[in-house]
Amino acid sequence: MRTIRFFCALILLLTGSFELTYGQTGVTARRVSGRIYFDRNGNGQRDTAEGAFPTPLMLGNLGRPQYQTDTLPTGFYEINLDTTTYDIRVLQTPPHYRLTEGATGHSGFIQAPIQADTGRNFGVAPLAPNLADVRLTLTPHTAARVGRVLRYRARLENVGTQWVPAGQVFVSTDPLMTLLGALPPPTITRPTVQTWNFANLAPMEVRHFEVRVTLPVTTTIGTPLRLFALADIDTTRDLNPADNADSLRQTVVSSFDPNCISVNHTLLSPTQVQAGAPLDYLVQFENLGNDTAFAVTIQDTLPAALMQMGTLQVIATSHNCMWRVTGGGLLSIGFPHIRLPYQGIDALLSSGFVRFRLKPKTTLRIGTLIPNAAHITFDFNAPIATNDVATLVGSPTATPALLAETVGWTLYPNPATSRLTILAETAAAGSATLTLLDGLGRVVRTEEHVVGVGAQQLPVDLQGIPAGLYVVRLTLPGGGTGTRRLVVGGGG
Repeated sequence: MRTIRFFCALILLLTGSFELTYGQTGVTARRVSGRIYFDRNGNGQRDTAEGAFPTPLMLGNLGRPQYQTDTLPTGFYEINLDTTTYDIRVLQTPPHYRLTEGATGHSGFIQAPIQADTGRNFGVAPLAPNLADVRLTLTPHTAARVGRVLRYRARLENVGTQWVPAGQVFVSTDPLMTLLGALPPPTITRPTVQTWNFANLAPMEVRHFEVRVTLPVTTTIGTPLRLFALADIDTTRDLNPADNADSLRQTVVSSFDPNCISVNHTLLSPTQVQAGAPLDYLVQFENLGNDTAFAVTIQDTLPAALMQMGTLQVIATSHNCMWRVTGGGLLSIGFPHIRLPYQGIDALLSSGFVRFRLKPKTTLRIGTLIPNAAHITFDFNAPIATNDVATLVGSPTATPALLAETVGWTLYPNPATSRLTILAETAAAGSATLTLLDGLGRVVRTEEHVVGVGAQQLPVDLQGIPAGLYVVRLTLPGGGTGTRRLVVGGGG
């Protein structure tokens, strides 16, 4: 019976009917539907000119372990019910937006076995008209392998409520990498830093920037790689500049199964758990068959008893997808029209990914293990199991070694004139010391910066610094220290 249901789900997925049965334990006729729309005038009703809210929102049927997003470009959603009562609510709204229609949810009772409650709409409106906030993520398409073209995607999103008139996106690749190209064509190209100028970024608009690189054939397996990305706008106006940057670390691997899952933390301290540090999962897949994959599905049974399921967010994908979470924490992600070429005919475009995050419960104790794995299905083939990953809630005595780990850092532009930005990542919060030394080793300037956990953006004012060759020394919390050469006065 399970095989029949799964086969039917795949047929519906291929025909675009994802919303009716995908991820359910059977076909049901009781359902609730409506639209999630952009309530631009905030009047709490869907006017003729008001279309779908641009970003998918997470819906939940309270009292049931059931979550999903609105998945169609029209903002239409449809939730199947396995009970006669329902209480549908939007569980997460963007930080600078509010619900107008449907603010307290939609509840009801469906007695008949074949019935639909329609028109249960949700309106989303800005909290205020002039809130500036952009968000950037950097995600790899595949693992880092020698002899392959490696693709990295920076995703820029305007999560504020006003247009961003202008800005720049920087992607810094590892010095070991050789640049092959970038899309769209960068405004400025350097061996390890690509710069794009952008303009007129609308509220909730998303833009993508991609770099393609290779590694030397002499690169040793196990070599660590570090990449960084930054969205640069007027940070004095950005309400949350901390999410303008993202960092990525990879390790060079040999031949491996490209259908895999990874997690950002293999160890979490109790302090991190209580603070709500999210687990960031990346599922990567590649078509190694001998024909086009018309649909790809990913199923991941999350450990619902250990996680705050309502915090789940899909933050980056290689292709358009639809997803939902149903009973027992089953996350189902569908790429119904992906048309993924096979590796033998197009190695560059044969891969894809989905990146999602959620928070563990704050009550987890030391010694708790959070496991995870996924299954990937290409069309009607048997599901492919990924590797297993796990996160351990570690003892406080084990935490300092983890938190002292310095992942890496970079600086740009280089050469620079009046302004320098340092992008660093560390697992510890505290004070970072930046020291600028001249060519004779004399200290020219010392600055202290308060940093948190994760990617950090540190601005450095170079006004008054004479042109010449300098060394920048950065000491991060936990004692990790590194140096970089800097040319001042050669153009920024």
